[in-house]
Amino acid sequence: MQVYPGDPEVGIEQVAAVATEGFWLHELTMGSQSGTHVDAPAHVQEAAGATDSVSAQRLVANTWIVDVTHVKASGLIGLDSLEAVLSLMSEADAVILRAGWDQFDGDEQAWAHPGISVDAARALVAAGVSFVGVDFASVDRHGESGLPAHQVFAGAGVPIVENLANLDQVTWHLPLVVVGMLPLVGIDGAPARVFAIELGAIPS
Repeated sequence: MQVYPGDPEVGIEQVAAVATEGFWLHELTMGSQSGTHVDAPAHVQEAAGATDSVSAQRLVANTWIVDVTHVKASGLIGLDSLEAVLSLMSEADAVILRAGWDQFDGDEQAWAHPGISVDAARALVAAGVSFVGVDFASVDRHGESGLPAHQVFAGAGVPIVENLANLDQVTWHLPLVVVGMLPLVGIDGAPARVFAIELGAIPS
């Protein structure tokens, strides 16, 4: 599980066993931004909404998955990469950017991920996206001062889903994406399990 440098590491410790206590139990410790997770607006703006401001309905959406694998390491995903999909937002509610960066999870290369330009972030907000997702650690480049893309999304109340994986396996048109964020109250963000569903493939 990818953890941003400086964030709490994920820990799992057994605290009970069937042989001694009659049941098996573990203590789990992790940061709120560990692995695949949702950033609430309050992650970067104190007066913005915390996790409980992000409705479950907002995190279930027909979604455009945009291929941005052409963007180089530590590059910016610009408005030009989104123009085609922005003209089709009447067909979907959310946008996920696939840079293919999940292949570097656990490697130093993970921190050379791209970021979203301010112009692109503003255009996504103007298009009325329900949420924005990426398959890398942050919508801003690693170490970027001020977290400008985060600020744009937070100011508009748009949640961000980071550290997605396996987007190359979503090959069908407009998947229904379900972001199962842990319903933690009053904090900056929370881990999530995310599913892409092909509605036509579900047996009746």
